[in-house]
Amino acid sequence: MVYKIVIWIARQVIRLVFRVKVVGRENIPSEGNVVVCYNHRSAWDGISIALYNKRRKLILVAKKELFKNKLFAPILKYFGGVPVNRGTADLRMFKTVSQAMNDKNMIAIAPYGTRVKDEDLKNVKVHAGAMLIATKADAWVVPCTVDGDFKFWHKITLTFGKPRKYTELTNGAEMQEATWELMREIEAVRGVTL
Repeated sequence: MVYKIVIWIARQVIRLVFRVKVVGRENIPSEGNVVVCYNHRSAWDGISIALYNKRRKLILVAKKELFKNKLFAPILKYFGGVPVNRGTADLRMFKTVSQAMNDKNMIAIAPYGTRVKDEDLKNVKVHAGAMLIATKADAWVVPCTVDGDFKFWHKITLTFGKPRKYTELTNGAEMQEATWELMREIEAVRGVTL
């Protein structure tokens, strides 16, 4: 109950700053493990997904530096955030997330691993960690497109796509290619081609 009250208050505060619209919220499975993969445009992306999915509590996977940020650290910790060391195979993060998946949770991961501006998309890299986690946990993967700029009173649209499972993936190369395909689909929702 306390969680729902905190979420409601946080959502009202966000509404004073951004105009957030949500499409496809019904695509988020109400049971089982879920991995939400999203394009990463702002530090507010994951927080917005956590606040506006309205179906389930969401655990955010974020770079460890954000857990030292005075604004974001309390929010991330409240959501049970998991810090990740970017650029490494962070075994502690995988262990923590695997435990969360054992408890039938929902997590959000940005496969880009960092914020990416539109002009930098031609050089973007993707990381297959989300696919690895989803495959190991037999989790639904839900694509989420974040469209808009997190600037005062700008419109932000969160679009949740249809969930799917990737049970056929058996190695890193297949997971990498599946991640690329997923990110192409996510970006296409906002009219961007990868």
